[in-house]
Amino acid sequence: MRYRTDFFKVFILILLCSSGCGKADERLQKKFVPYWDKYQKGAYEEAISGFSKLEKSYPKTPFIAKVKVTKANAYKKLNNPQEAEKVYLEVAKNFPDNKYIDEAWLGLGEIYKEQKKWDDAANYFNRVINTFPDKNSAKNAEKSLDEINFYLFLHPDSSKGIKYTIRRGDNLQNIAKKYNMPPGLIAKVNGVQDVRNLSVDQDIIIPKVKLKIKVDLSDRALILFNNDKRVKKYLIAIGADNSRTPTGKFVITEKMVNPRWDFGGKVYQPLAPDNRLGTRWMAISARGYGIHGTNDPAVIGQNITNGCVRLYNQDVEELFDIVPEGTEVEIAE
Repeated sequence: MRYRTDFFKVFILILLCSSGCGKADERLQKKFVPYWDKYQKGAYEEAISGFSKLEKSYPKTPFIAKVKVTKANAYKKLNNPQEAEKVYLEVAKNFPDNKYIDEAWLGLGEIYKEQKKWDDAANYFNRVINTFPDKNSAKNAEKSLDEINFYLFLHPDSSKGIKYTIRRGDNLQNIAKKYNMPPGLIAKVNGVQDVRNLSVDQDIIIPKVKLKIKVDLSDRALILFNNDKRVKKYLIAIGADNSRTPTGKFVITEKMVNPRWDFGGKVYQPLAPDNRLGTRWMAISARGYGIHGTNDPAVIGQNITNGCVRLYNQDVEELFDIVPEGTEVEIAE
Protein backbone atom coordinates (compact mmCIF):
# COMPACT_ATOMS: atom_id res chain seq x y z
CA MET A 1 0.00 0.00 0.00
CA ARG A 2 2.83 2.37 0.86
CA TYR A 3 4.40 1.66 -2.52
CA ARG A 4 1.21 2.72 -4.31
CA THR A 5 1.01 5.91 -2.21
CA ASP A 6 4.60 6.82 -3.03
CA PHE A 7 3.98 6.12 -6.71
CA PHE A 8 1.00 8.48 -6.84
CA LYS A 9 2.96 11.20 -5.00
CA VAL A 10 5.67 11.01 -7.64
CA PHE A 11 3.07 10.99 -10.42
CA ILE A 12 1.36 14.12 -9.04
CA LEU A 13 4.72 15.88 -8.68
CA ILE A 14 5.50 15.15 -12.33
CA LEU A 15 2.14 16.51 -13.42
CA LEU A 16 2.61 19.65 -11.35
CA CYS A 17 6.09 20.19 -12.78
CA SER A 18 4.83 19.69 -16.34
CA SER A 19 1.97 22.12 -15.76
CA GLY A 20 4.27 24.66 -14.13
CA CYS A 21 6.85 24.41 -16.90
CA GLY A 22 4.10 24.84 -19.48
CA LYS A 23 2.80 27.98 -17.81
CA ALA A 24 6.32 29.35 -17.48
CA ASP A 25 6.86 28.72 -21.17
CA GLU A 26 3.67 30.59 -21.98
CA ARG A 27 4.75 33.55 -19.85
CA LEU A 28 8.14 33.53 -21.53
CA GLN A 29 6.60 33.56 -25.00
CA LYS A 30 4.49 36.61 -24.09
CA LYS A 31 7.50 38.46 -22.70
CA PHE A 32 9.51 37.53 -25.78
CA VAL A 33 7.21 39.46 -28.13
CA PRO A 34 8.31 43.06 -27.39
CA TYR A 35 11.98 42.12 -27.72
CA TRP A 36 11.20 40.24 -30.93
CA ASP A 37 9.59 43.43 -32.24
CA LYS A 38 12.78 45.34 -31.46
CA TYR A 39 14.78 42.68 -33.30
CA GLN A 40 12.46 42.95 -36.31
CA LYS A 41 12.89 46.72 -36.35
CA GLY A 42 16.70 46.46 -36.30
CA ALA A 43 17.19 47.54 -32.68
CA TYR A 44 19.53 44.59 -32.16
CA GLU A 45 21.38 45.82 -29.08
CA GLU A 46 18.13 46.53 -27.24
CA ALA A 47 16.82 43.13 -28.30
CA ILE A 48 19.95 41.37 -27.02
CA SER A 49 19.62 43.16 -23.68
CA GLY A 50 16.02 42.00 -23.38
CA PHE A 51 16.80 38.43 -24.40
CA SER A 52 19.56 38.30 -21.75
CA LYS A 53 17.05 39.31 -19.06
CA LEU A 54 14.70 36.54 -20.16
CA GLU A 55 17.54 34.01 -20.05
CA LYS A 56 18.12 34.82 -16.37
CA SER A 57 14.43 34.60 -15.48
CA TYR A 58 13.58 31.46 -17.49
CA PRO A 59 16.79 29.42 -17.77
CA LYS A 60 15.27 25.97 -18.33
CA THR A 61 11.95 26.41 -20.10
CA PRO A 62 11.86 24.93 -23.65
CA PHE A 63 11.14 28.25 -25.38
CA ILE A 64 14.34 29.74 -23.99
CA ALA A 65 16.13 27.94 -26.84
CA LYS A 66 14.21 30.15 -29.30
CA VAL A 67 15.16 33.21 -27.26
CA LYS A 68 18.83 32.25 -27.35
CA VAL A 69 18.79 31.52 -31.09
CA THR A 70 17.21 34.90 -31.79
CA LYS A 71 19.81 36.53 -29.57
CA ALA A 72 22.54 34.80 -31.61
CA ASN A 73 20.89 36.00 -34.81
CA ALA A 74 21.00 39.55 -33.44
CA TYR A 75 24.73 39.21 -32.80
CA LYS A 76 25.14 38.10 -36.43
CA LYS A 77 23.25 41.17 -37.58
CA LEU A 78 25.72 43.25 -35.57
CA ASN A 79 28.63 41.53 -37.34
CA ASN A 80 29.69 39.77 -34.18
CA PRO A 81 30.00 36.12 -35.28
CA GLN A 82 32.12 35.22 -32.24
CA GLU A 83 29.30 35.94 -29.77
CA ALA A 84 26.74 34.43 -32.12
CA GLU A 85 28.74 31.22 -32.34
CA LYS A 86 28.96 30.98 -28.53
CA VAL A 87 25.20 31.23 -28.15
CA TYR A 88 24.43 28.80 -30.99
CA LEU A 89 26.87 26.27 -29.50
CA GLU A 90 25.26 26.68 -26.09
CA VAL A 91 21.86 25.84 -27.59
CA ALA A 92 23.31 22.88 -29.50
CA LYS A 93 24.90 21.52 -26.33
CA ASN A 94 22.13 22.16 -23.78
CA PHE A 95 18.99 21.77 -25.92
CA PRO A 96 19.80 18.89 -28.33
CA ASP A 97 16.18 17.72 -28.58
CA ASN A 98 14.53 21.14 -28.64
CA LYS A 99 12.29 21.92 -31.60
CA TYR A 100 14.35 25.05 -32.31
CA ILE A 101 17.67 23.20 -32.49
CA ASP A 102 17.58 23.38 -36.30
CA GLU A 103 17.87 27.17 -36.12
CA ALA A 104 21.02 26.86 -34.00
CA TRP A 105 22.53 24.32 -36.41
CA LEU A 106 21.66 26.52 -39.38
CA GLY A 107 23.24 29.54 -37.69
CA LEU A 108 26.44 27.62 -36.97
CA GLY A 109 26.55 26.40 -40.56
CA GLU A 110 26.26 29.95 -41.88
CA ILE A 111 29.02 31.20 -39.57
CA TYR A 112 31.41 28.41 -40.61
CA LYS A 113 30.51 28.95 -44.26
CA GLU A 114 31.50 32.62 -43.97
CA GLN A 115 34.76 31.50 -42.34
CA LYS A 116 35.30 28.96 -45.17
CA LYS A 117 35.33 26.09 -42.68
CA TRP A 118 33.63 23.98 -45.31
CA ASP A 119 33.51 20.64 -43.47
CA ASP A 120 32.08 22.15 -40.28
CA ALA A 121 29.52 24.13 -42.24
CA ALA A 122 28.46 21.10 -44.30
CA ASN A 123 28.14 19.03 -41.11
CA TYR A 124 25.60 21.41 -39.58
CA PHE A 125 23.70 21.97 -42.83
CA ASN A 126 23.36 18.21 -43.31
CA ARG A 127 22.08 17.85 -39.75
CA VAL A 128 19.29 20.30 -40.53
CA ILE A 129 18.42 18.64 -43.84
CA ASN A 130 18.41 15.10 -42.46
CA THR A 131 16.63 15.85 -39.17
CA PHE A 132 14.06 18.44 -40.29
CA PRO A 133 13.50 17.77 -44.02
CA ASP A 134 10.09 19.46 -44.09
CA LYS A 135 11.02 22.72 -42.35
CA ASN A 136 12.03 25.94 -44.08
CA SER A 137 15.39 25.69 -42.34
CA ALA A 138 16.12 22.58 -44.43
CA LYS A 139 15.52 24.54 -47.65
CA ASN A 140 17.88 27.26 -46.44
CA ALA A 141 20.48 24.67 -45.42
CA GLU A 142 20.19 22.97 -48.81
CA LYS A 143 20.70 26.27 -50.60
CA SER A 144 23.76 27.11 -48.49
CA LEU A 145 25.20 23.63 -48.98
CA ASP A 146 24.81 24.04 -52.74
CA GLU A 147 26.65 27.36 -52.54
CA ILE A 148 29.54 25.62 -50.78
CA ASN A 149 29.60 22.76 -53.29
CA PHE A 150 29.45 25.15 -56.24
CA TYR A 151 32.23 27.30 -54.81
CA LEU A 152 34.46 24.25 -54.27
CA PHE A 153 33.61 23.03 -57.77
CA LEU A 154 34.83 26.31 -59.25
CA HIS A 155 37.87 26.48 -56.93
CA PRO A 156 39.38 22.99 -57.15
CA ASP A 157 42.60 22.03 -55.44
CA SER A 158 45.34 22.61 -58.03
CA SER A 159 46.62 19.09 -57.33
CA LYS A 160 43.30 17.72 -58.62
CA GLY A 161 43.55 19.47 -61.99
CA ILE A 162 45.83 19.56 -64.99
CA LYS A 163 48.37 22.36 -65.09
CA TYR A 164 48.53 24.04 -68.50
CA THR A 165 50.95 26.79 -69.52
CA ILE A 166 49.65 29.30 -72.07
CA ARG A 167 51.60 29.26 -75.33
CA ARG A 168 51.74 31.84 -78.09
CA GLY A 169 48.61 31.59 -80.23
CA ASP A 170 46.53 29.94 -77.49
CA ASN A 171 43.02 31.02 -76.65
CA LEU A 172 40.33 29.55 -74.42
CA GLN A 173 38.47 28.06 -77.37
CA ASN A 174 41.33 25.92 -78.64
CA ILE A 175 42.39 24.93 -75.12
CA ALA A 176 38.81 23.95 -74.31
CA LYS A 177 38.53 21.93 -77.51
CA LYS A 178 41.73 20.06 -76.66
CA TYR A 179 40.30 18.98 -73.30
CA ASN A 180 36.65 18.62 -74.45
CA MET A 181 35.54 21.23 -71.99
CA PRO A 182 33.50 24.43 -72.31
CA PRO A 183 35.72 27.54 -72.39
CA GLY A 184 33.36 29.10 -69.86
CA LEU A 185 34.23 26.46 -67.26
CA ILE A 186 37.99 26.97 -67.72
CA ALA A 187 37.46 30.73 -67.40
CA LYS A 188 35.40 30.39 -64.21
CA VAL A 189 37.82 27.96 -62.55
CA ASN A 190 40.76 30.28 -63.25
CA GLY A 191 38.98 33.51 -62.44
CA VAL A 192 39.41 34.83 -65.98
CA GLN A 193 37.02 37.74 -66.52
CA ASP A 194 38.43 38.79 -69.89
CA VAL A 195 40.05 36.20 -72.18
CA ARG A 196 42.27 38.97 -73.58
CA ASN A 197 44.06 38.99 -70.24
CA LEU A 198 45.63 35.57 -70.87
CA SER A 199 49.36 35.92 -71.34
CA VAL A 200 52.11 33.66 -72.66
CA ASP A 201 53.70 31.45 -69.96
CA GLN A 202 50.71 31.97 -67.66
CA ASP A 203 49.74 28.79 -65.79
CA ILE A 204 46.07 27.81 -65.61
CA ILE A 205 44.26 24.79 -64.18
CA ILE A 206 42.20 22.45 -66.35
CA PRO A 207 39.75 20.85 -63.90
CA LYS A 208 39.18 17.10 -63.94
CA VAL A 209 35.43 16.76 -64.16
CA LYS A 210 32.87 14.10 -64.94
CA LEU A 211 29.59 15.95 -65.11
CA LYS A 212 26.08 14.57 -65.10
CA ILE A 213 22.65 16.19 -65.00
CA LYS A 214 19.72 14.62 -63.19
CA VAL A 215 16.23 15.99 -63.66
CA ASP A 216 13.72 15.15 -60.91
CA LEU A 217 10.29 15.79 -62.39
CA SER A 218 8.41 15.23 -59.13
CA ASP A 219 10.54 17.88 -57.40
CA ARG A 220 10.75 20.12 -60.49
CA ALA A 221 14.49 20.29 -60.03
CA LEU A 222 17.61 19.89 -62.15
CA ILE A 223 20.68 18.78 -60.21
CA LEU A 224 24.25 19.00 -61.49
CA PHE A 225 26.70 16.31 -60.33
CA ASN A 226 30.47 16.07 -60.67
CA ASN A 227 32.04 12.66 -60.13
CA ASP A 228 28.72 11.59 -58.56
CA LYS A 229 28.89 14.41 -56.00
CA ARG A 230 26.10 16.96 -55.99
CA VAL A 231 27.20 20.41 -57.14
CA LYS A 232 24.03 22.48 -57.38
CA LYS A 233 20.26 22.26 -57.63
CA TYR A 234 18.22 24.43 -60.02
CA LEU A 235 14.46 25.05 -59.99
CA ILE A 236 12.79 24.22 -63.31
CA ALA A 237 9.53 24.16 -65.24
CA ILE A 238 8.57 20.88 -66.93
CA GLY A 239 6.06 19.52 -69.44
CA ALA A 240 2.36 20.06 -68.99
CA ASP A 241 0.10 17.03 -68.55
CA ASN A 242 -0.65 16.88 -72.27
CA SER A 243 3.01 17.31 -73.29
CA ARG A 244 5.01 15.48 -70.66
CA THR A 245 8.77 15.70 -70.38
CA PRO A 246 10.37 12.46 -71.67
CA THR A 247 12.05 10.20 -69.12
CA GLY A 248 15.20 8.15 -69.56
CA LYS A 249 18.91 8.68 -70.17
CA PHE A 250 20.01 11.16 -72.82
CA VAL A 251 23.02 13.32 -73.71
CA ILE A 252 23.42 16.96 -74.65
CA THR A 253 23.85 17.05 -78.41
CA GLU A 254 23.93 20.77 -79.25
CA LYS A 255 24.36 24.13 -77.50
CA MET A 256 23.22 27.53 -78.78
CA VAL A 257 23.45 31.10 -77.48
CA ASN A 258 20.34 33.27 -78.00
CA PRO A 259 18.52 30.58 -80.00
CA ARG A 260 15.82 31.04 -82.60
CA TRP A 261 12.59 29.13 -81.85
CA ASP A 262 10.77 27.30 -84.63
CA PHE A 263 7.37 26.11 -83.40
CA GLY A 264 3.92 25.55 -84.87
CA GLY A 265 4.99 26.72 -88.30
CA LYS A 266 6.21 30.03 -86.94
CA VAL A 267 9.72 31.40 -86.42
CA TYR A 268 10.47 33.39 -83.26
CA GLN A 269 13.65 35.43 -83.52
CA PRO A 270 16.37 35.32 -80.84
CA LEU A 271 15.44 37.23 -77.67
CA ALA A 272 12.02 38.15 -79.09
CA PRO A 273 9.48 38.72 -76.27
CA ASP A 274 7.48 35.65 -77.38
CA ASN A 275 10.53 33.37 -77.81
CA ARG A 276 10.10 30.87 -74.97
CA LEU A 277 13.66 29.50 -75.28
CA GLY A 278 15.18 32.49 -73.51
CA THR A 279 18.92 33.09 -73.79
CA ARG A 280 20.31 29.53 -74.06
CA TRP A 281 19.39 26.19 -75.65
CA MET A 282 20.91 22.78 -74.97
CA ALA A 283 19.38 20.05 -77.12
CA ILE A 284 19.20 16.51 -75.75
CA SER A 285 19.13 13.24 -77.66
CA ALA A 286 15.34 13.03 -77.43
CA ARG A 287 14.37 14.65 -80.73
CA GLY A 288 12.82 18.09 -80.30
CA TYR A 289 13.51 18.36 -76.57
CA GLY A 290 16.09 20.32 -74.66
CA ILE A 291 17.09 22.39 -71.65
CA HIS A 292 16.60 26.12 -72.14
CA GLY A 293 15.88 29.51 -70.61
CA THR A 294 12.60 31.38 -70.48
CA ASN A 295 10.84 34.54 -71.57
CA ASP A 296 8.60 34.37 -68.47
CA PRO A 297 10.32 33.75 -65.12
CA ALA A 298 6.94 33.39 -63.38
CA VAL A 299 6.39 29.93 -64.93
CA ILE A 300 9.46 28.34 -63.32
CA GLY A 301 8.33 25.67 -60.88
CA GLN A 302 5.25 24.76 -62.92
CA ASN A 303 4.13 21.95 -65.26
CA ILE A 304 3.66 24.21 -68.25
CA THR A 305 6.16 23.56 -71.06
CA ASN A 306 5.81 21.60 -74.30
CA GLY A 307 8.00 18.92 -72.74
CA CYS A 308 11.32 20.74 -72.45
CA VAL A 309 13.11 21.59 -69.23
CA ARG A 310 12.96 25.33 -68.65
CA LEU A 311 15.18 27.35 -66.25
CA TYR A 312 15.62 30.96 -65.23
CA ASN A 313 17.90 32.63 -67.80
CA GLN A 314 20.66 33.32 -65.27
CA ASP A 315 20.61 29.64 -64.26
CA VAL A 316 20.68 28.21 -67.77
CA GLU A 317 23.50 30.62 -68.69
CA GLU A 318 25.51 29.37 -65.71
CA LEU A 319 24.84 25.74 -66.60
CA PHE A 320 25.57 26.37 -70.29
CA ASP A 321 29.06 27.63 -69.42
CA ILE A 322 29.81 24.54 -67.34
CA VAL A 323 28.54 21.44 -69.16
CA PRO A 324 29.98 20.27 -72.49
CA GLU A 325 28.19 18.54 -75.32
CA GLY A 326 28.00 14.82 -74.57
CA THR A 327 27.06 15.37 -70.91
CA GLU A 328 24.66 12.69 -69.68
CA VAL A 329 21.14 13.86 -68.78
CA GLU A 330 18.98 11.50 -66.74
CA ILE A 331 15.30 12.43 -66.44
CA ALA A 332 13.12 10.57 -63.94
CA GLU A 333 9.75 10.93 -62.23
